[in-house]
Amino acid sequence: MSIFKQRQTVKKRRQWVRRLRQLERILISLAIVMAGLASLYGLYRLVCFGDTFAIDNVVVEGKFKHLSSGEIVSISQLSRGDNMFWISMEVIHERLRENPWVRNAAVRRGLPDTLYIFVEEHNPRALVSGETIFMVDEYGEVFKPLEEGDHKNYPVFTGLIVDENGRMDAVHEEALLRMLGLLQTFESSAMGSKFGVSEVNYDEIKGISVVTENSPMQILFGHAAFEEQMAKLERMGDAVMKRTGRITYILANEPGRLIVSYQTS
Repeated sequence: MSIFKQRQTVKKRRQWVRRLRQLERILISLAIVMAGLASLYGLYRLVCFGDTFAIDNVVVEGKFKHLSSGEIVSISQLSRGDNMFWISMEVIHERLRENPWVRNAAVRRGLPDTLYIFVEEHNPRALVSGETIFMVDEYGEVFKPLEEGDHKNYPVFTGLIVDENGRMDAVHEEALLRMLGLLQTFESSAMGSKFGVSEVNYDEIKGISVVTENSPMQILFGHAAFEEQMAKLERMGDAVMKRTGRITYILANEPGRLIVSYQTS
């Protein structure tokens, strides 16, 4: 055999060896990819269909007293055995927020089998009177109509224009916040502790007044400076109360003085 043919034969063998090695590398790579895919599929089956991540506990936390833990779980529509990764946190959150008592809600997973629900309820502070009576919380949020079975022993806010859905315009929303501020100021005072609050009234011209629960009288505070007027009322209160006759109303919004009306008969 000539040297030329020998070289050709050697060259062909090297080419075949090179191709076989390339094929070997491709097959090994494919095997690794297939093994990886099989592992991912196995993990997918384990996570999404296995019992490892099935809900076994639902823990309800937060500030709530009108709804029970059981009612909150029922609202969320969660069931023991639901897969942790199939449920939607957003959907559960929306279900909770649809309940009128729920002001804030949060949901989080506690792997492998616990779901945590946090709920903050509205804290009723007063009733807003209109065509429908609504509950309002300490933040001025009108959150639900008063219904059968609801606690009714709250001060009543009157004079606000509220539609059938509990909405009001910006002027009355701002007035509502001032009424809540005056309610807090009055109830925190010695006079408030003694007489209580039955009603807080808003008048666009006169301002805001309080009607006491015990020995009913109307006290007009006007539009602003409620703490100053309350301090003046506290200073002059003893002298006012010593007068003969039942007090029917007090004008506390007069600078430096109180105007008091008495009923003597």
